[in-house]
Amino acid sequence: MNSRLQLAYDNDYIDPTNLRSKLQKHLAAETELVANENRIENIKSDGYKLISSNHIEKERIRMQLNEVISGWDELKSKSAKKTKLLKESYEAYQLSRKLDDIEKWLDGIEHSLSTDDHGKDTQSVEKLIKKHDELRAEVEAKRPLVEEVVQKAAEMKQSNFENIGEQFEHSERIQERYNGLKEPCQIRADNLQDSLKFFQWIDEANEQVDWLHELVPRLQSSDYGSTLHAAQLLNTKHGILKQQIDSHAPIISQVKKNGYEMKSSGHFASKDIEKVLHTLTNQFDAV
Repeated sequence: MNSRLQLAYDNDYIDPTNLRSKLQKHLAAETELVANENRIENIKSDGYKLISSNHIEKERIRMQLNEVISGWDELKSKSAKKTKLLKESYEAYQLSRKLDDIEKWLDGIEHSLSTDDHGKDTQSVEKLIKKHDELRAEVEAKRPLVEEVVQKAAEMKQSNFENIGEQFEHSERIQERYNGLKEPCQIRADNLQDSLKFFQWIDEANEQVDWLHELVPRLQSSDYGSTLHAAQLLNTKHGILKQQIDSHAPIISQVKKNGYEMKSSGHFASKDIEKVLHTLTNQFDAV
């Protein structure tokens, strides 16, 4: 019994190393205690019989019996307390591991959200938007686990678990960081949409600039025809060209309007928009 008491008094639950093994070992010892309950009861019964029969050594028997009863009660009490502490320590250890895993995950998500990569063209931005949508879905999918560990830490603190203060504070920091993802997630989503809008507009504007650029050599041609027929043919072609320019005018005006709207809204690429608008306007005026 003394050796069992010594084990029950051992504070090995404080060291998180091999807690699962320690708990299993102690639960096996608890099972052994239960198995010995009848043996102790028999010893008590035999002792009381000897005392009640006025055995010549009854006082000595009484003293030894009291020691057995006292030691047994102490062993059961200390063993039960250690079981409780080992279980609490193991639960706290598991909670710490989950908190650490979530913290590492948060580090990665926050790093991804801090990037200033908004793409270099329409295709690359579309890929970034898809990637960001997946990130937001991942963040939302992590919510139940975050809520679970935060609630678990609160319950353990409420139940007065040993040394749970650090894990509880850790869980509060985790919750704060997780809740803090909402704003940067939305900001990046908005920035990527602005970037997509910009590159789509750039594609449209460049298409018009290229089209206008192709017209310049034809408009600057010094060929006016060497005969009446040739001149009439050139005049007809010029009329068709003028119609094409007139039909493109509303398209170009709309492209310019969209550009000015983005610029006036404080778009992050306002300087680039202004340059393209300047080129498009000059090219159209020249034509």
